[in-house]
Amino acid sequence: MKGQNGPLTVGDVVIWVQIAAPADLSALLVTDSGKVRSDADFVFFNQPSGPGVNLQPGAPGQLASLRVSPAAVPADIAQIRAVITLDGAGSSFGAIPAPIAYVSDAAGNPLYAYRIDGLSSESIVIALELYRRMGDWKVRAVGQGYAGGFAALVTDHGVRVDDEVAPAPQPQFQPPPPPQQFQPAVPPPQQQYQSPPQQYQSPPQQYQSPPPAPQQFPSAPPQQYQPVPPPPQYQSSPPPPPQYQSAPPQQFQSAPPPFQPPPPPSQGFQQPPPFPPSAQQPQVRSVPGEEKLSLEKRQTLNMRKQEVAKVLLTKGANGIRARVVLVIDKTGSMSREYASGVVHRVVERMVPVATQLDDDGQLEPYLYGKSFAKLPNVTVADAEAWCETFIHMSGKHGGINYGKIGGVNDELPIMTEVLKSLRPGDAPTLVLFFTDGGFSKRTQIAALMRDASRYPVFWQFIGLGHSGFGILHELDTLDGRVVDNAGFFAVGDIDRMTDAQLYAQLLNEFPDWLRAARAANILR
Repeated sequence: MKGQNGPLTVGDVVIWVQIAAPADLSALLVTDSGKVRSDADFVFFNQPSGPGVNLQPGAPGQLASLRVSPAAVPADIAQIRAVITLDGAGSSFGAIPAPIAYVSDAAGNPLYAYRIDGLSSESIVIALELYRRMGDWKVRAVGQGYAGGFAALVTDHGVRVDDEVAPAPQPQFQPPPPPQQFQPAVPPPQQQYQSPPQQYQSPPQQYQSPPPAPQQFPSAPPQQYQPVPPPPQYQSSPPPPPQYQSAPPQQFQSAPPPFQPPPPPSQGFQQPPPFPPSAQQPQVRSVPGEEKLSLEKRQTLNMRKQEVAKVLLTKGANGIRARVVLVIDKTGSMSREYASGVVHRVVERMVPVATQLDDDGQLEPYLYGKSFAKLPNVTVADAEAWCETFIHMSGKHGGINYGKIGGVNDELPIMTEVLKSLRPGDAPTLVLFFTDGGFSKRTQIAALMRDASRYPVFWQFIGLGHSGFGILHELDTLDGRVVDNAGFFAVGDIDRMTDAQLYAQLLNEFPDWLRAARAANILR
């Protein structure tokens, strides 16, 4: 699924693609700035070898594959982006079944598979990327269509192109058999993929951020941002995170013989469970108020609670308790999501997360725009009535003037407010942050996230739609943090995700943060 990531724990890996049309596979090796160091970091049919990456010819009628030796990749290369380009003028991904990108080990055993759904008129897509995180390598499903043409794509990544790159000569193409019962759909067009900005510079000593006001709505005029002071009982700050280092040298294996692809997966990015099967049973909690629900609503709630509990058990977090904070974007671009009931349904699907994690089973909700408003807690019994009362774009509801919240994005005030709410000795806090874009204040938000990494809070950002999400795309590689304290995934239509898919994404990184935070003495 788009945005999902997973670890690479083997040596060499192979990236290959199953696609029902003639196409080329290439790779861009980029630094933290999102740019290649030189043209030698672009691996394609006319330059099939790069530092640690080789383009291997495919069988007749099949695409080439990319073999990556992480131990041989230079230390200043932060990401390896695999790009699929359709051959032929006028070709588009919307006219063919969704391609599937695979990552296998050197022997051909599949590790991950990602069905790249949601493409339309694009002829180029950044399928996935391998990237460094805390000295290790991970893989992330990107699936971002690129509208500017192949030459524009590589130029944006720092490759010098004098003329339009000619397509590779193709052998007689023999498409693989199409998946059974495939029903092509034409989803909304993807936005142009934006290369990450230049590497973050050390932030200035003061950061701009609107200050909190003593009343419900912070004032908008910016002031100097002051990092939240550390909890008093911590005698010293935890040690800084280790610097990225290249993996230790390994003995290179010879290229494996051709392998046969497995059957295409039914869903997007898939991987084996991160923990062995446990003999424990999922702990499904009940909270006061459930008895007031109708039989149908109780059945829905119970099924959702079971899915949440299964994820927590699989991730080794069975029985954990955490405060759950819900933050929802209330800006003008979210009007359709409010009017169509998407936000209403999101709130109802977050309630089971609170019942399984929070001591009192309640969500602590905020709406934000330029400013923010703290709303009454959401309980199991009144979730539907709560949504009818408070999920609106304008007006006055529950005594709150929504006009004061504003209609444009500024995430710093609400994020600062959450940090201010943390107290020494508190249980972990999980922030579920729903937005359809924004996060343009990269330097200030990066500084806040570094500061927040010292506190018992994990930020799970969920992007709704296909807009740009600024720095959220780079959270996994943001340096200067004590622990990795944030996760992000984007989804075009959250209503189409099953409960199992949604909760698996939502809680994918939170248990890992719990373990890292305990190791760093952030949690007791």
